[in-house]
Amino acid sequence: MIKMLVLDLDKTLLDDCSNISDYSAEILMKCKARNIKVAFATARSQYSSKKYVDQIEPNMIIVNSGALTIVEKKIIDKKLLSNDIAMKIINKLYGNRNVGEIHLETENDHYTVCDKNVESDILYKGKYKYWNIENSMKEDLLKIRLEILDKNIFFELKREYKECDIKDFTGETWYMIQNKEANKLNALRYGLSKMKIPIENVCAFGDDYTDIGMINECGIGVAMENGIIEIKEKANYICGNNNEDGVAKWIEESILKKGQNCV
Repeated sequence: MIKMLVLDLDKTLLDDCSNISDYSAEILMKCKARNIKVAFATARSQYSSKKYVDQIEPNMIIVNSGALTIVEKKIIDKKLLSNDIAMKIINKLYGNRNVGEIHLETENDHYTVCDKNVESDILYKGKYKYWNIENSMKEDLLKIRLEILDKNIFFELKREYKECDIKDFTGETWYMIQNKEANKLNALRYGLSKMKIPIENVCAFGDDYTDIGMINECGIGVAMENGIIEIKEKANYICGNNNEDGVAKWIEESILKKGQNCV
């Protein structure tokens, strides 16, 4: 019996235009009406997930790939990256010609790293405050998000900073650095313990490396048709792609039409 659906967002529930279709939203609402809880588990920040949270109102939200866990609108867990380690990494990378933008996210603000003072009312790309590389970071971070153009830098960081979790994403030049314990599976386990839902009664959907833990450990794991080979190998089922409501169609056929009992 499925008691919760946990859904990655990008390239899973969202289409390539970053939207949840009306049909997908309707299916999730039908699940909620049958007392099947809904959770989002995403690498996105709480801020960039807000419109989807407002649209669906999930019971649990795992953002920043597990750095922050929210159940019924209350923050129940944080896995932060120490400002000391963050400063070492930022100073090591800033100015490297194979490193592009570097963004920092704390619980209260979003920053982009620069090497000059910029007036506080000027925002980079309309959403990031400027943070001068010469300043010290006094807050612990939810994540560092950065653009790496040479994959060898990623491997070097993984060797040097074993106390961090350094994530890469398929087909992207963007990487994420977080607390070692910040991952979707750890966050899901903790949230489920508070909600008293066994993980074997959860159905998880995902497409990329950060979703493999959930797909492997949940009672049912469903990989996207557009997902990586590694996640398809771990999944119990493969649904359609994200541009054709693959998640919603699978839920309707395999859960709603079968009275919650999966095929």
